[in-house]
Amino acid sequence: MKREDKLKDAQLEDAFQLFNQLSVTLAESYGDLQVQVEHLSRELTEARSERLKQLAEKERLANRLEGLLDTLPAGIVVLDSRGLITQANPVAHDMLGDEILGQAWELTA
Repeated sequence: MKREDKLKDAQLEDAFQLFNQLSVTLAESYGDLQVQVEHLSRELTEARSERLKQLAEKERLANRLEGLLDTLPAGIVVLDSRGLITQANPVAHDMLGDEILGQAWELTA
């Protein structure tokens, strides 16, 4: 065998060894990545579940508050930061009219 052929064979063997090493490294990295994705997916699922529970609790409390406001014998209005009426119970509607939502409190009172 010629010296050039031996050199090419050695280079080819080195290239295959490097390829095999890189393949193993790539497979290990892919496995690590899969583990991380599974972990993050579990965390995301848990966080979503917790947020849904919190949302359901807030909705339950909002419904309870709305029920309490509706049954109070006094007129109650809720104002936003601009002083506009955003919510009113039935007694407030009876006292101030049905079209009070969105009105400025200063103009209604």
